[in-house]
Amino acid sequence: MKIGILLCGNRDLDGDELSTLTTLKLDLSLRMPEFHTHLSWLESLDNNIQTGTNHLLKLGLEHIIILPVMLVMSASKKEKIEEIIGSFFVNYNPNNIKIELASITEVDSDILLAAEKSIVEAESTTINAVSRDQSTLILIGKGSDEARINANAYKMCRMIWEGMGFAWGEACYLEDASPNLRSSLRRVSLIGYKRAIIFPYFLYGGSYISMIHEEIKVKREGPIDIDYIIAKPINAYREVVNSLERRIREIIRRNGNMNCMECGYREQVIEEAIEKSENEKHDHLPQ
Repeated sequence: MKIGILLCGNRDLDGDELSTLTTLKLDLSLRMPEFHTHLSWLESLDNNIQTGTNHLLKLGLEHIIILPVMLVMSASKKEKIEEIIGSFFVNYNPNNIKIELASITEVDSDILLAAEKSIVEAESTTINAVSRDQSTLILIGKGSDEARINANAYKMCRMIWEGMGFAWGEACYLEDASPNLRSSLRRVSLIGYKRAIIFPYFLYGGSYISMIHEEIKVKREGPIDIDYIIAKPINAYREVVNSLERRIREIIRRNGNMNCMECGYREQVIEEAIEKSENEKHDHLPQ
């Protein structure tokens, strides 16, 4: 069966998003040359999921995998994609055509590794030597009115905070949720650590990064001497491509598994493992 991969971005209005997704599409094409890949947008008039699907079908493909290229996806967006898939079959009634929606990234071991790489790169750019036990992590999510999406940002913050050995960690949001970045920066400035690592938990930054830099600029001009370092969004790191490829392979091989990153006995992805008491028991391994 001939397979096509339809990468789905959020919108095509942001140059940073377009650049990142174009790079991811190219890298994925090189990684999986046996499949046709095409890039479309969830919110677009002329290059949306419908037109992208039609483009791949005209190439004679029989199995289309729609791959959302987003760290998080709201329930409304997921429902919208599912409605598009459903309406396609109702309106066109194609024979021997399979269209499937791949899982979204959320809390993922490869994304954790990409986050670690971004933070380590940011630390390497500074002149002052400050250990992580004197540093705090501020992870910034975009924010949502869905608690599940905000909780994912906090989970990532907690895993990075504990895994990389920061003294403290804060998750905050740019919109639709609290705490916001300004209140987190204020709280961190009162704790007394020497450095704050600002990590934007975005696949691509765009205008959000400008907002973050403006807030940090104000804090740097304040009376409290803290070394603020801003890491990059994870963009098109190799680990992101690994995550996309794995989600495609899960669909093809029909072996999608539960997300073990949610488990307290998960494999420790970054830095040292968190020790478990010998008295703690679980049912994942033979007793």
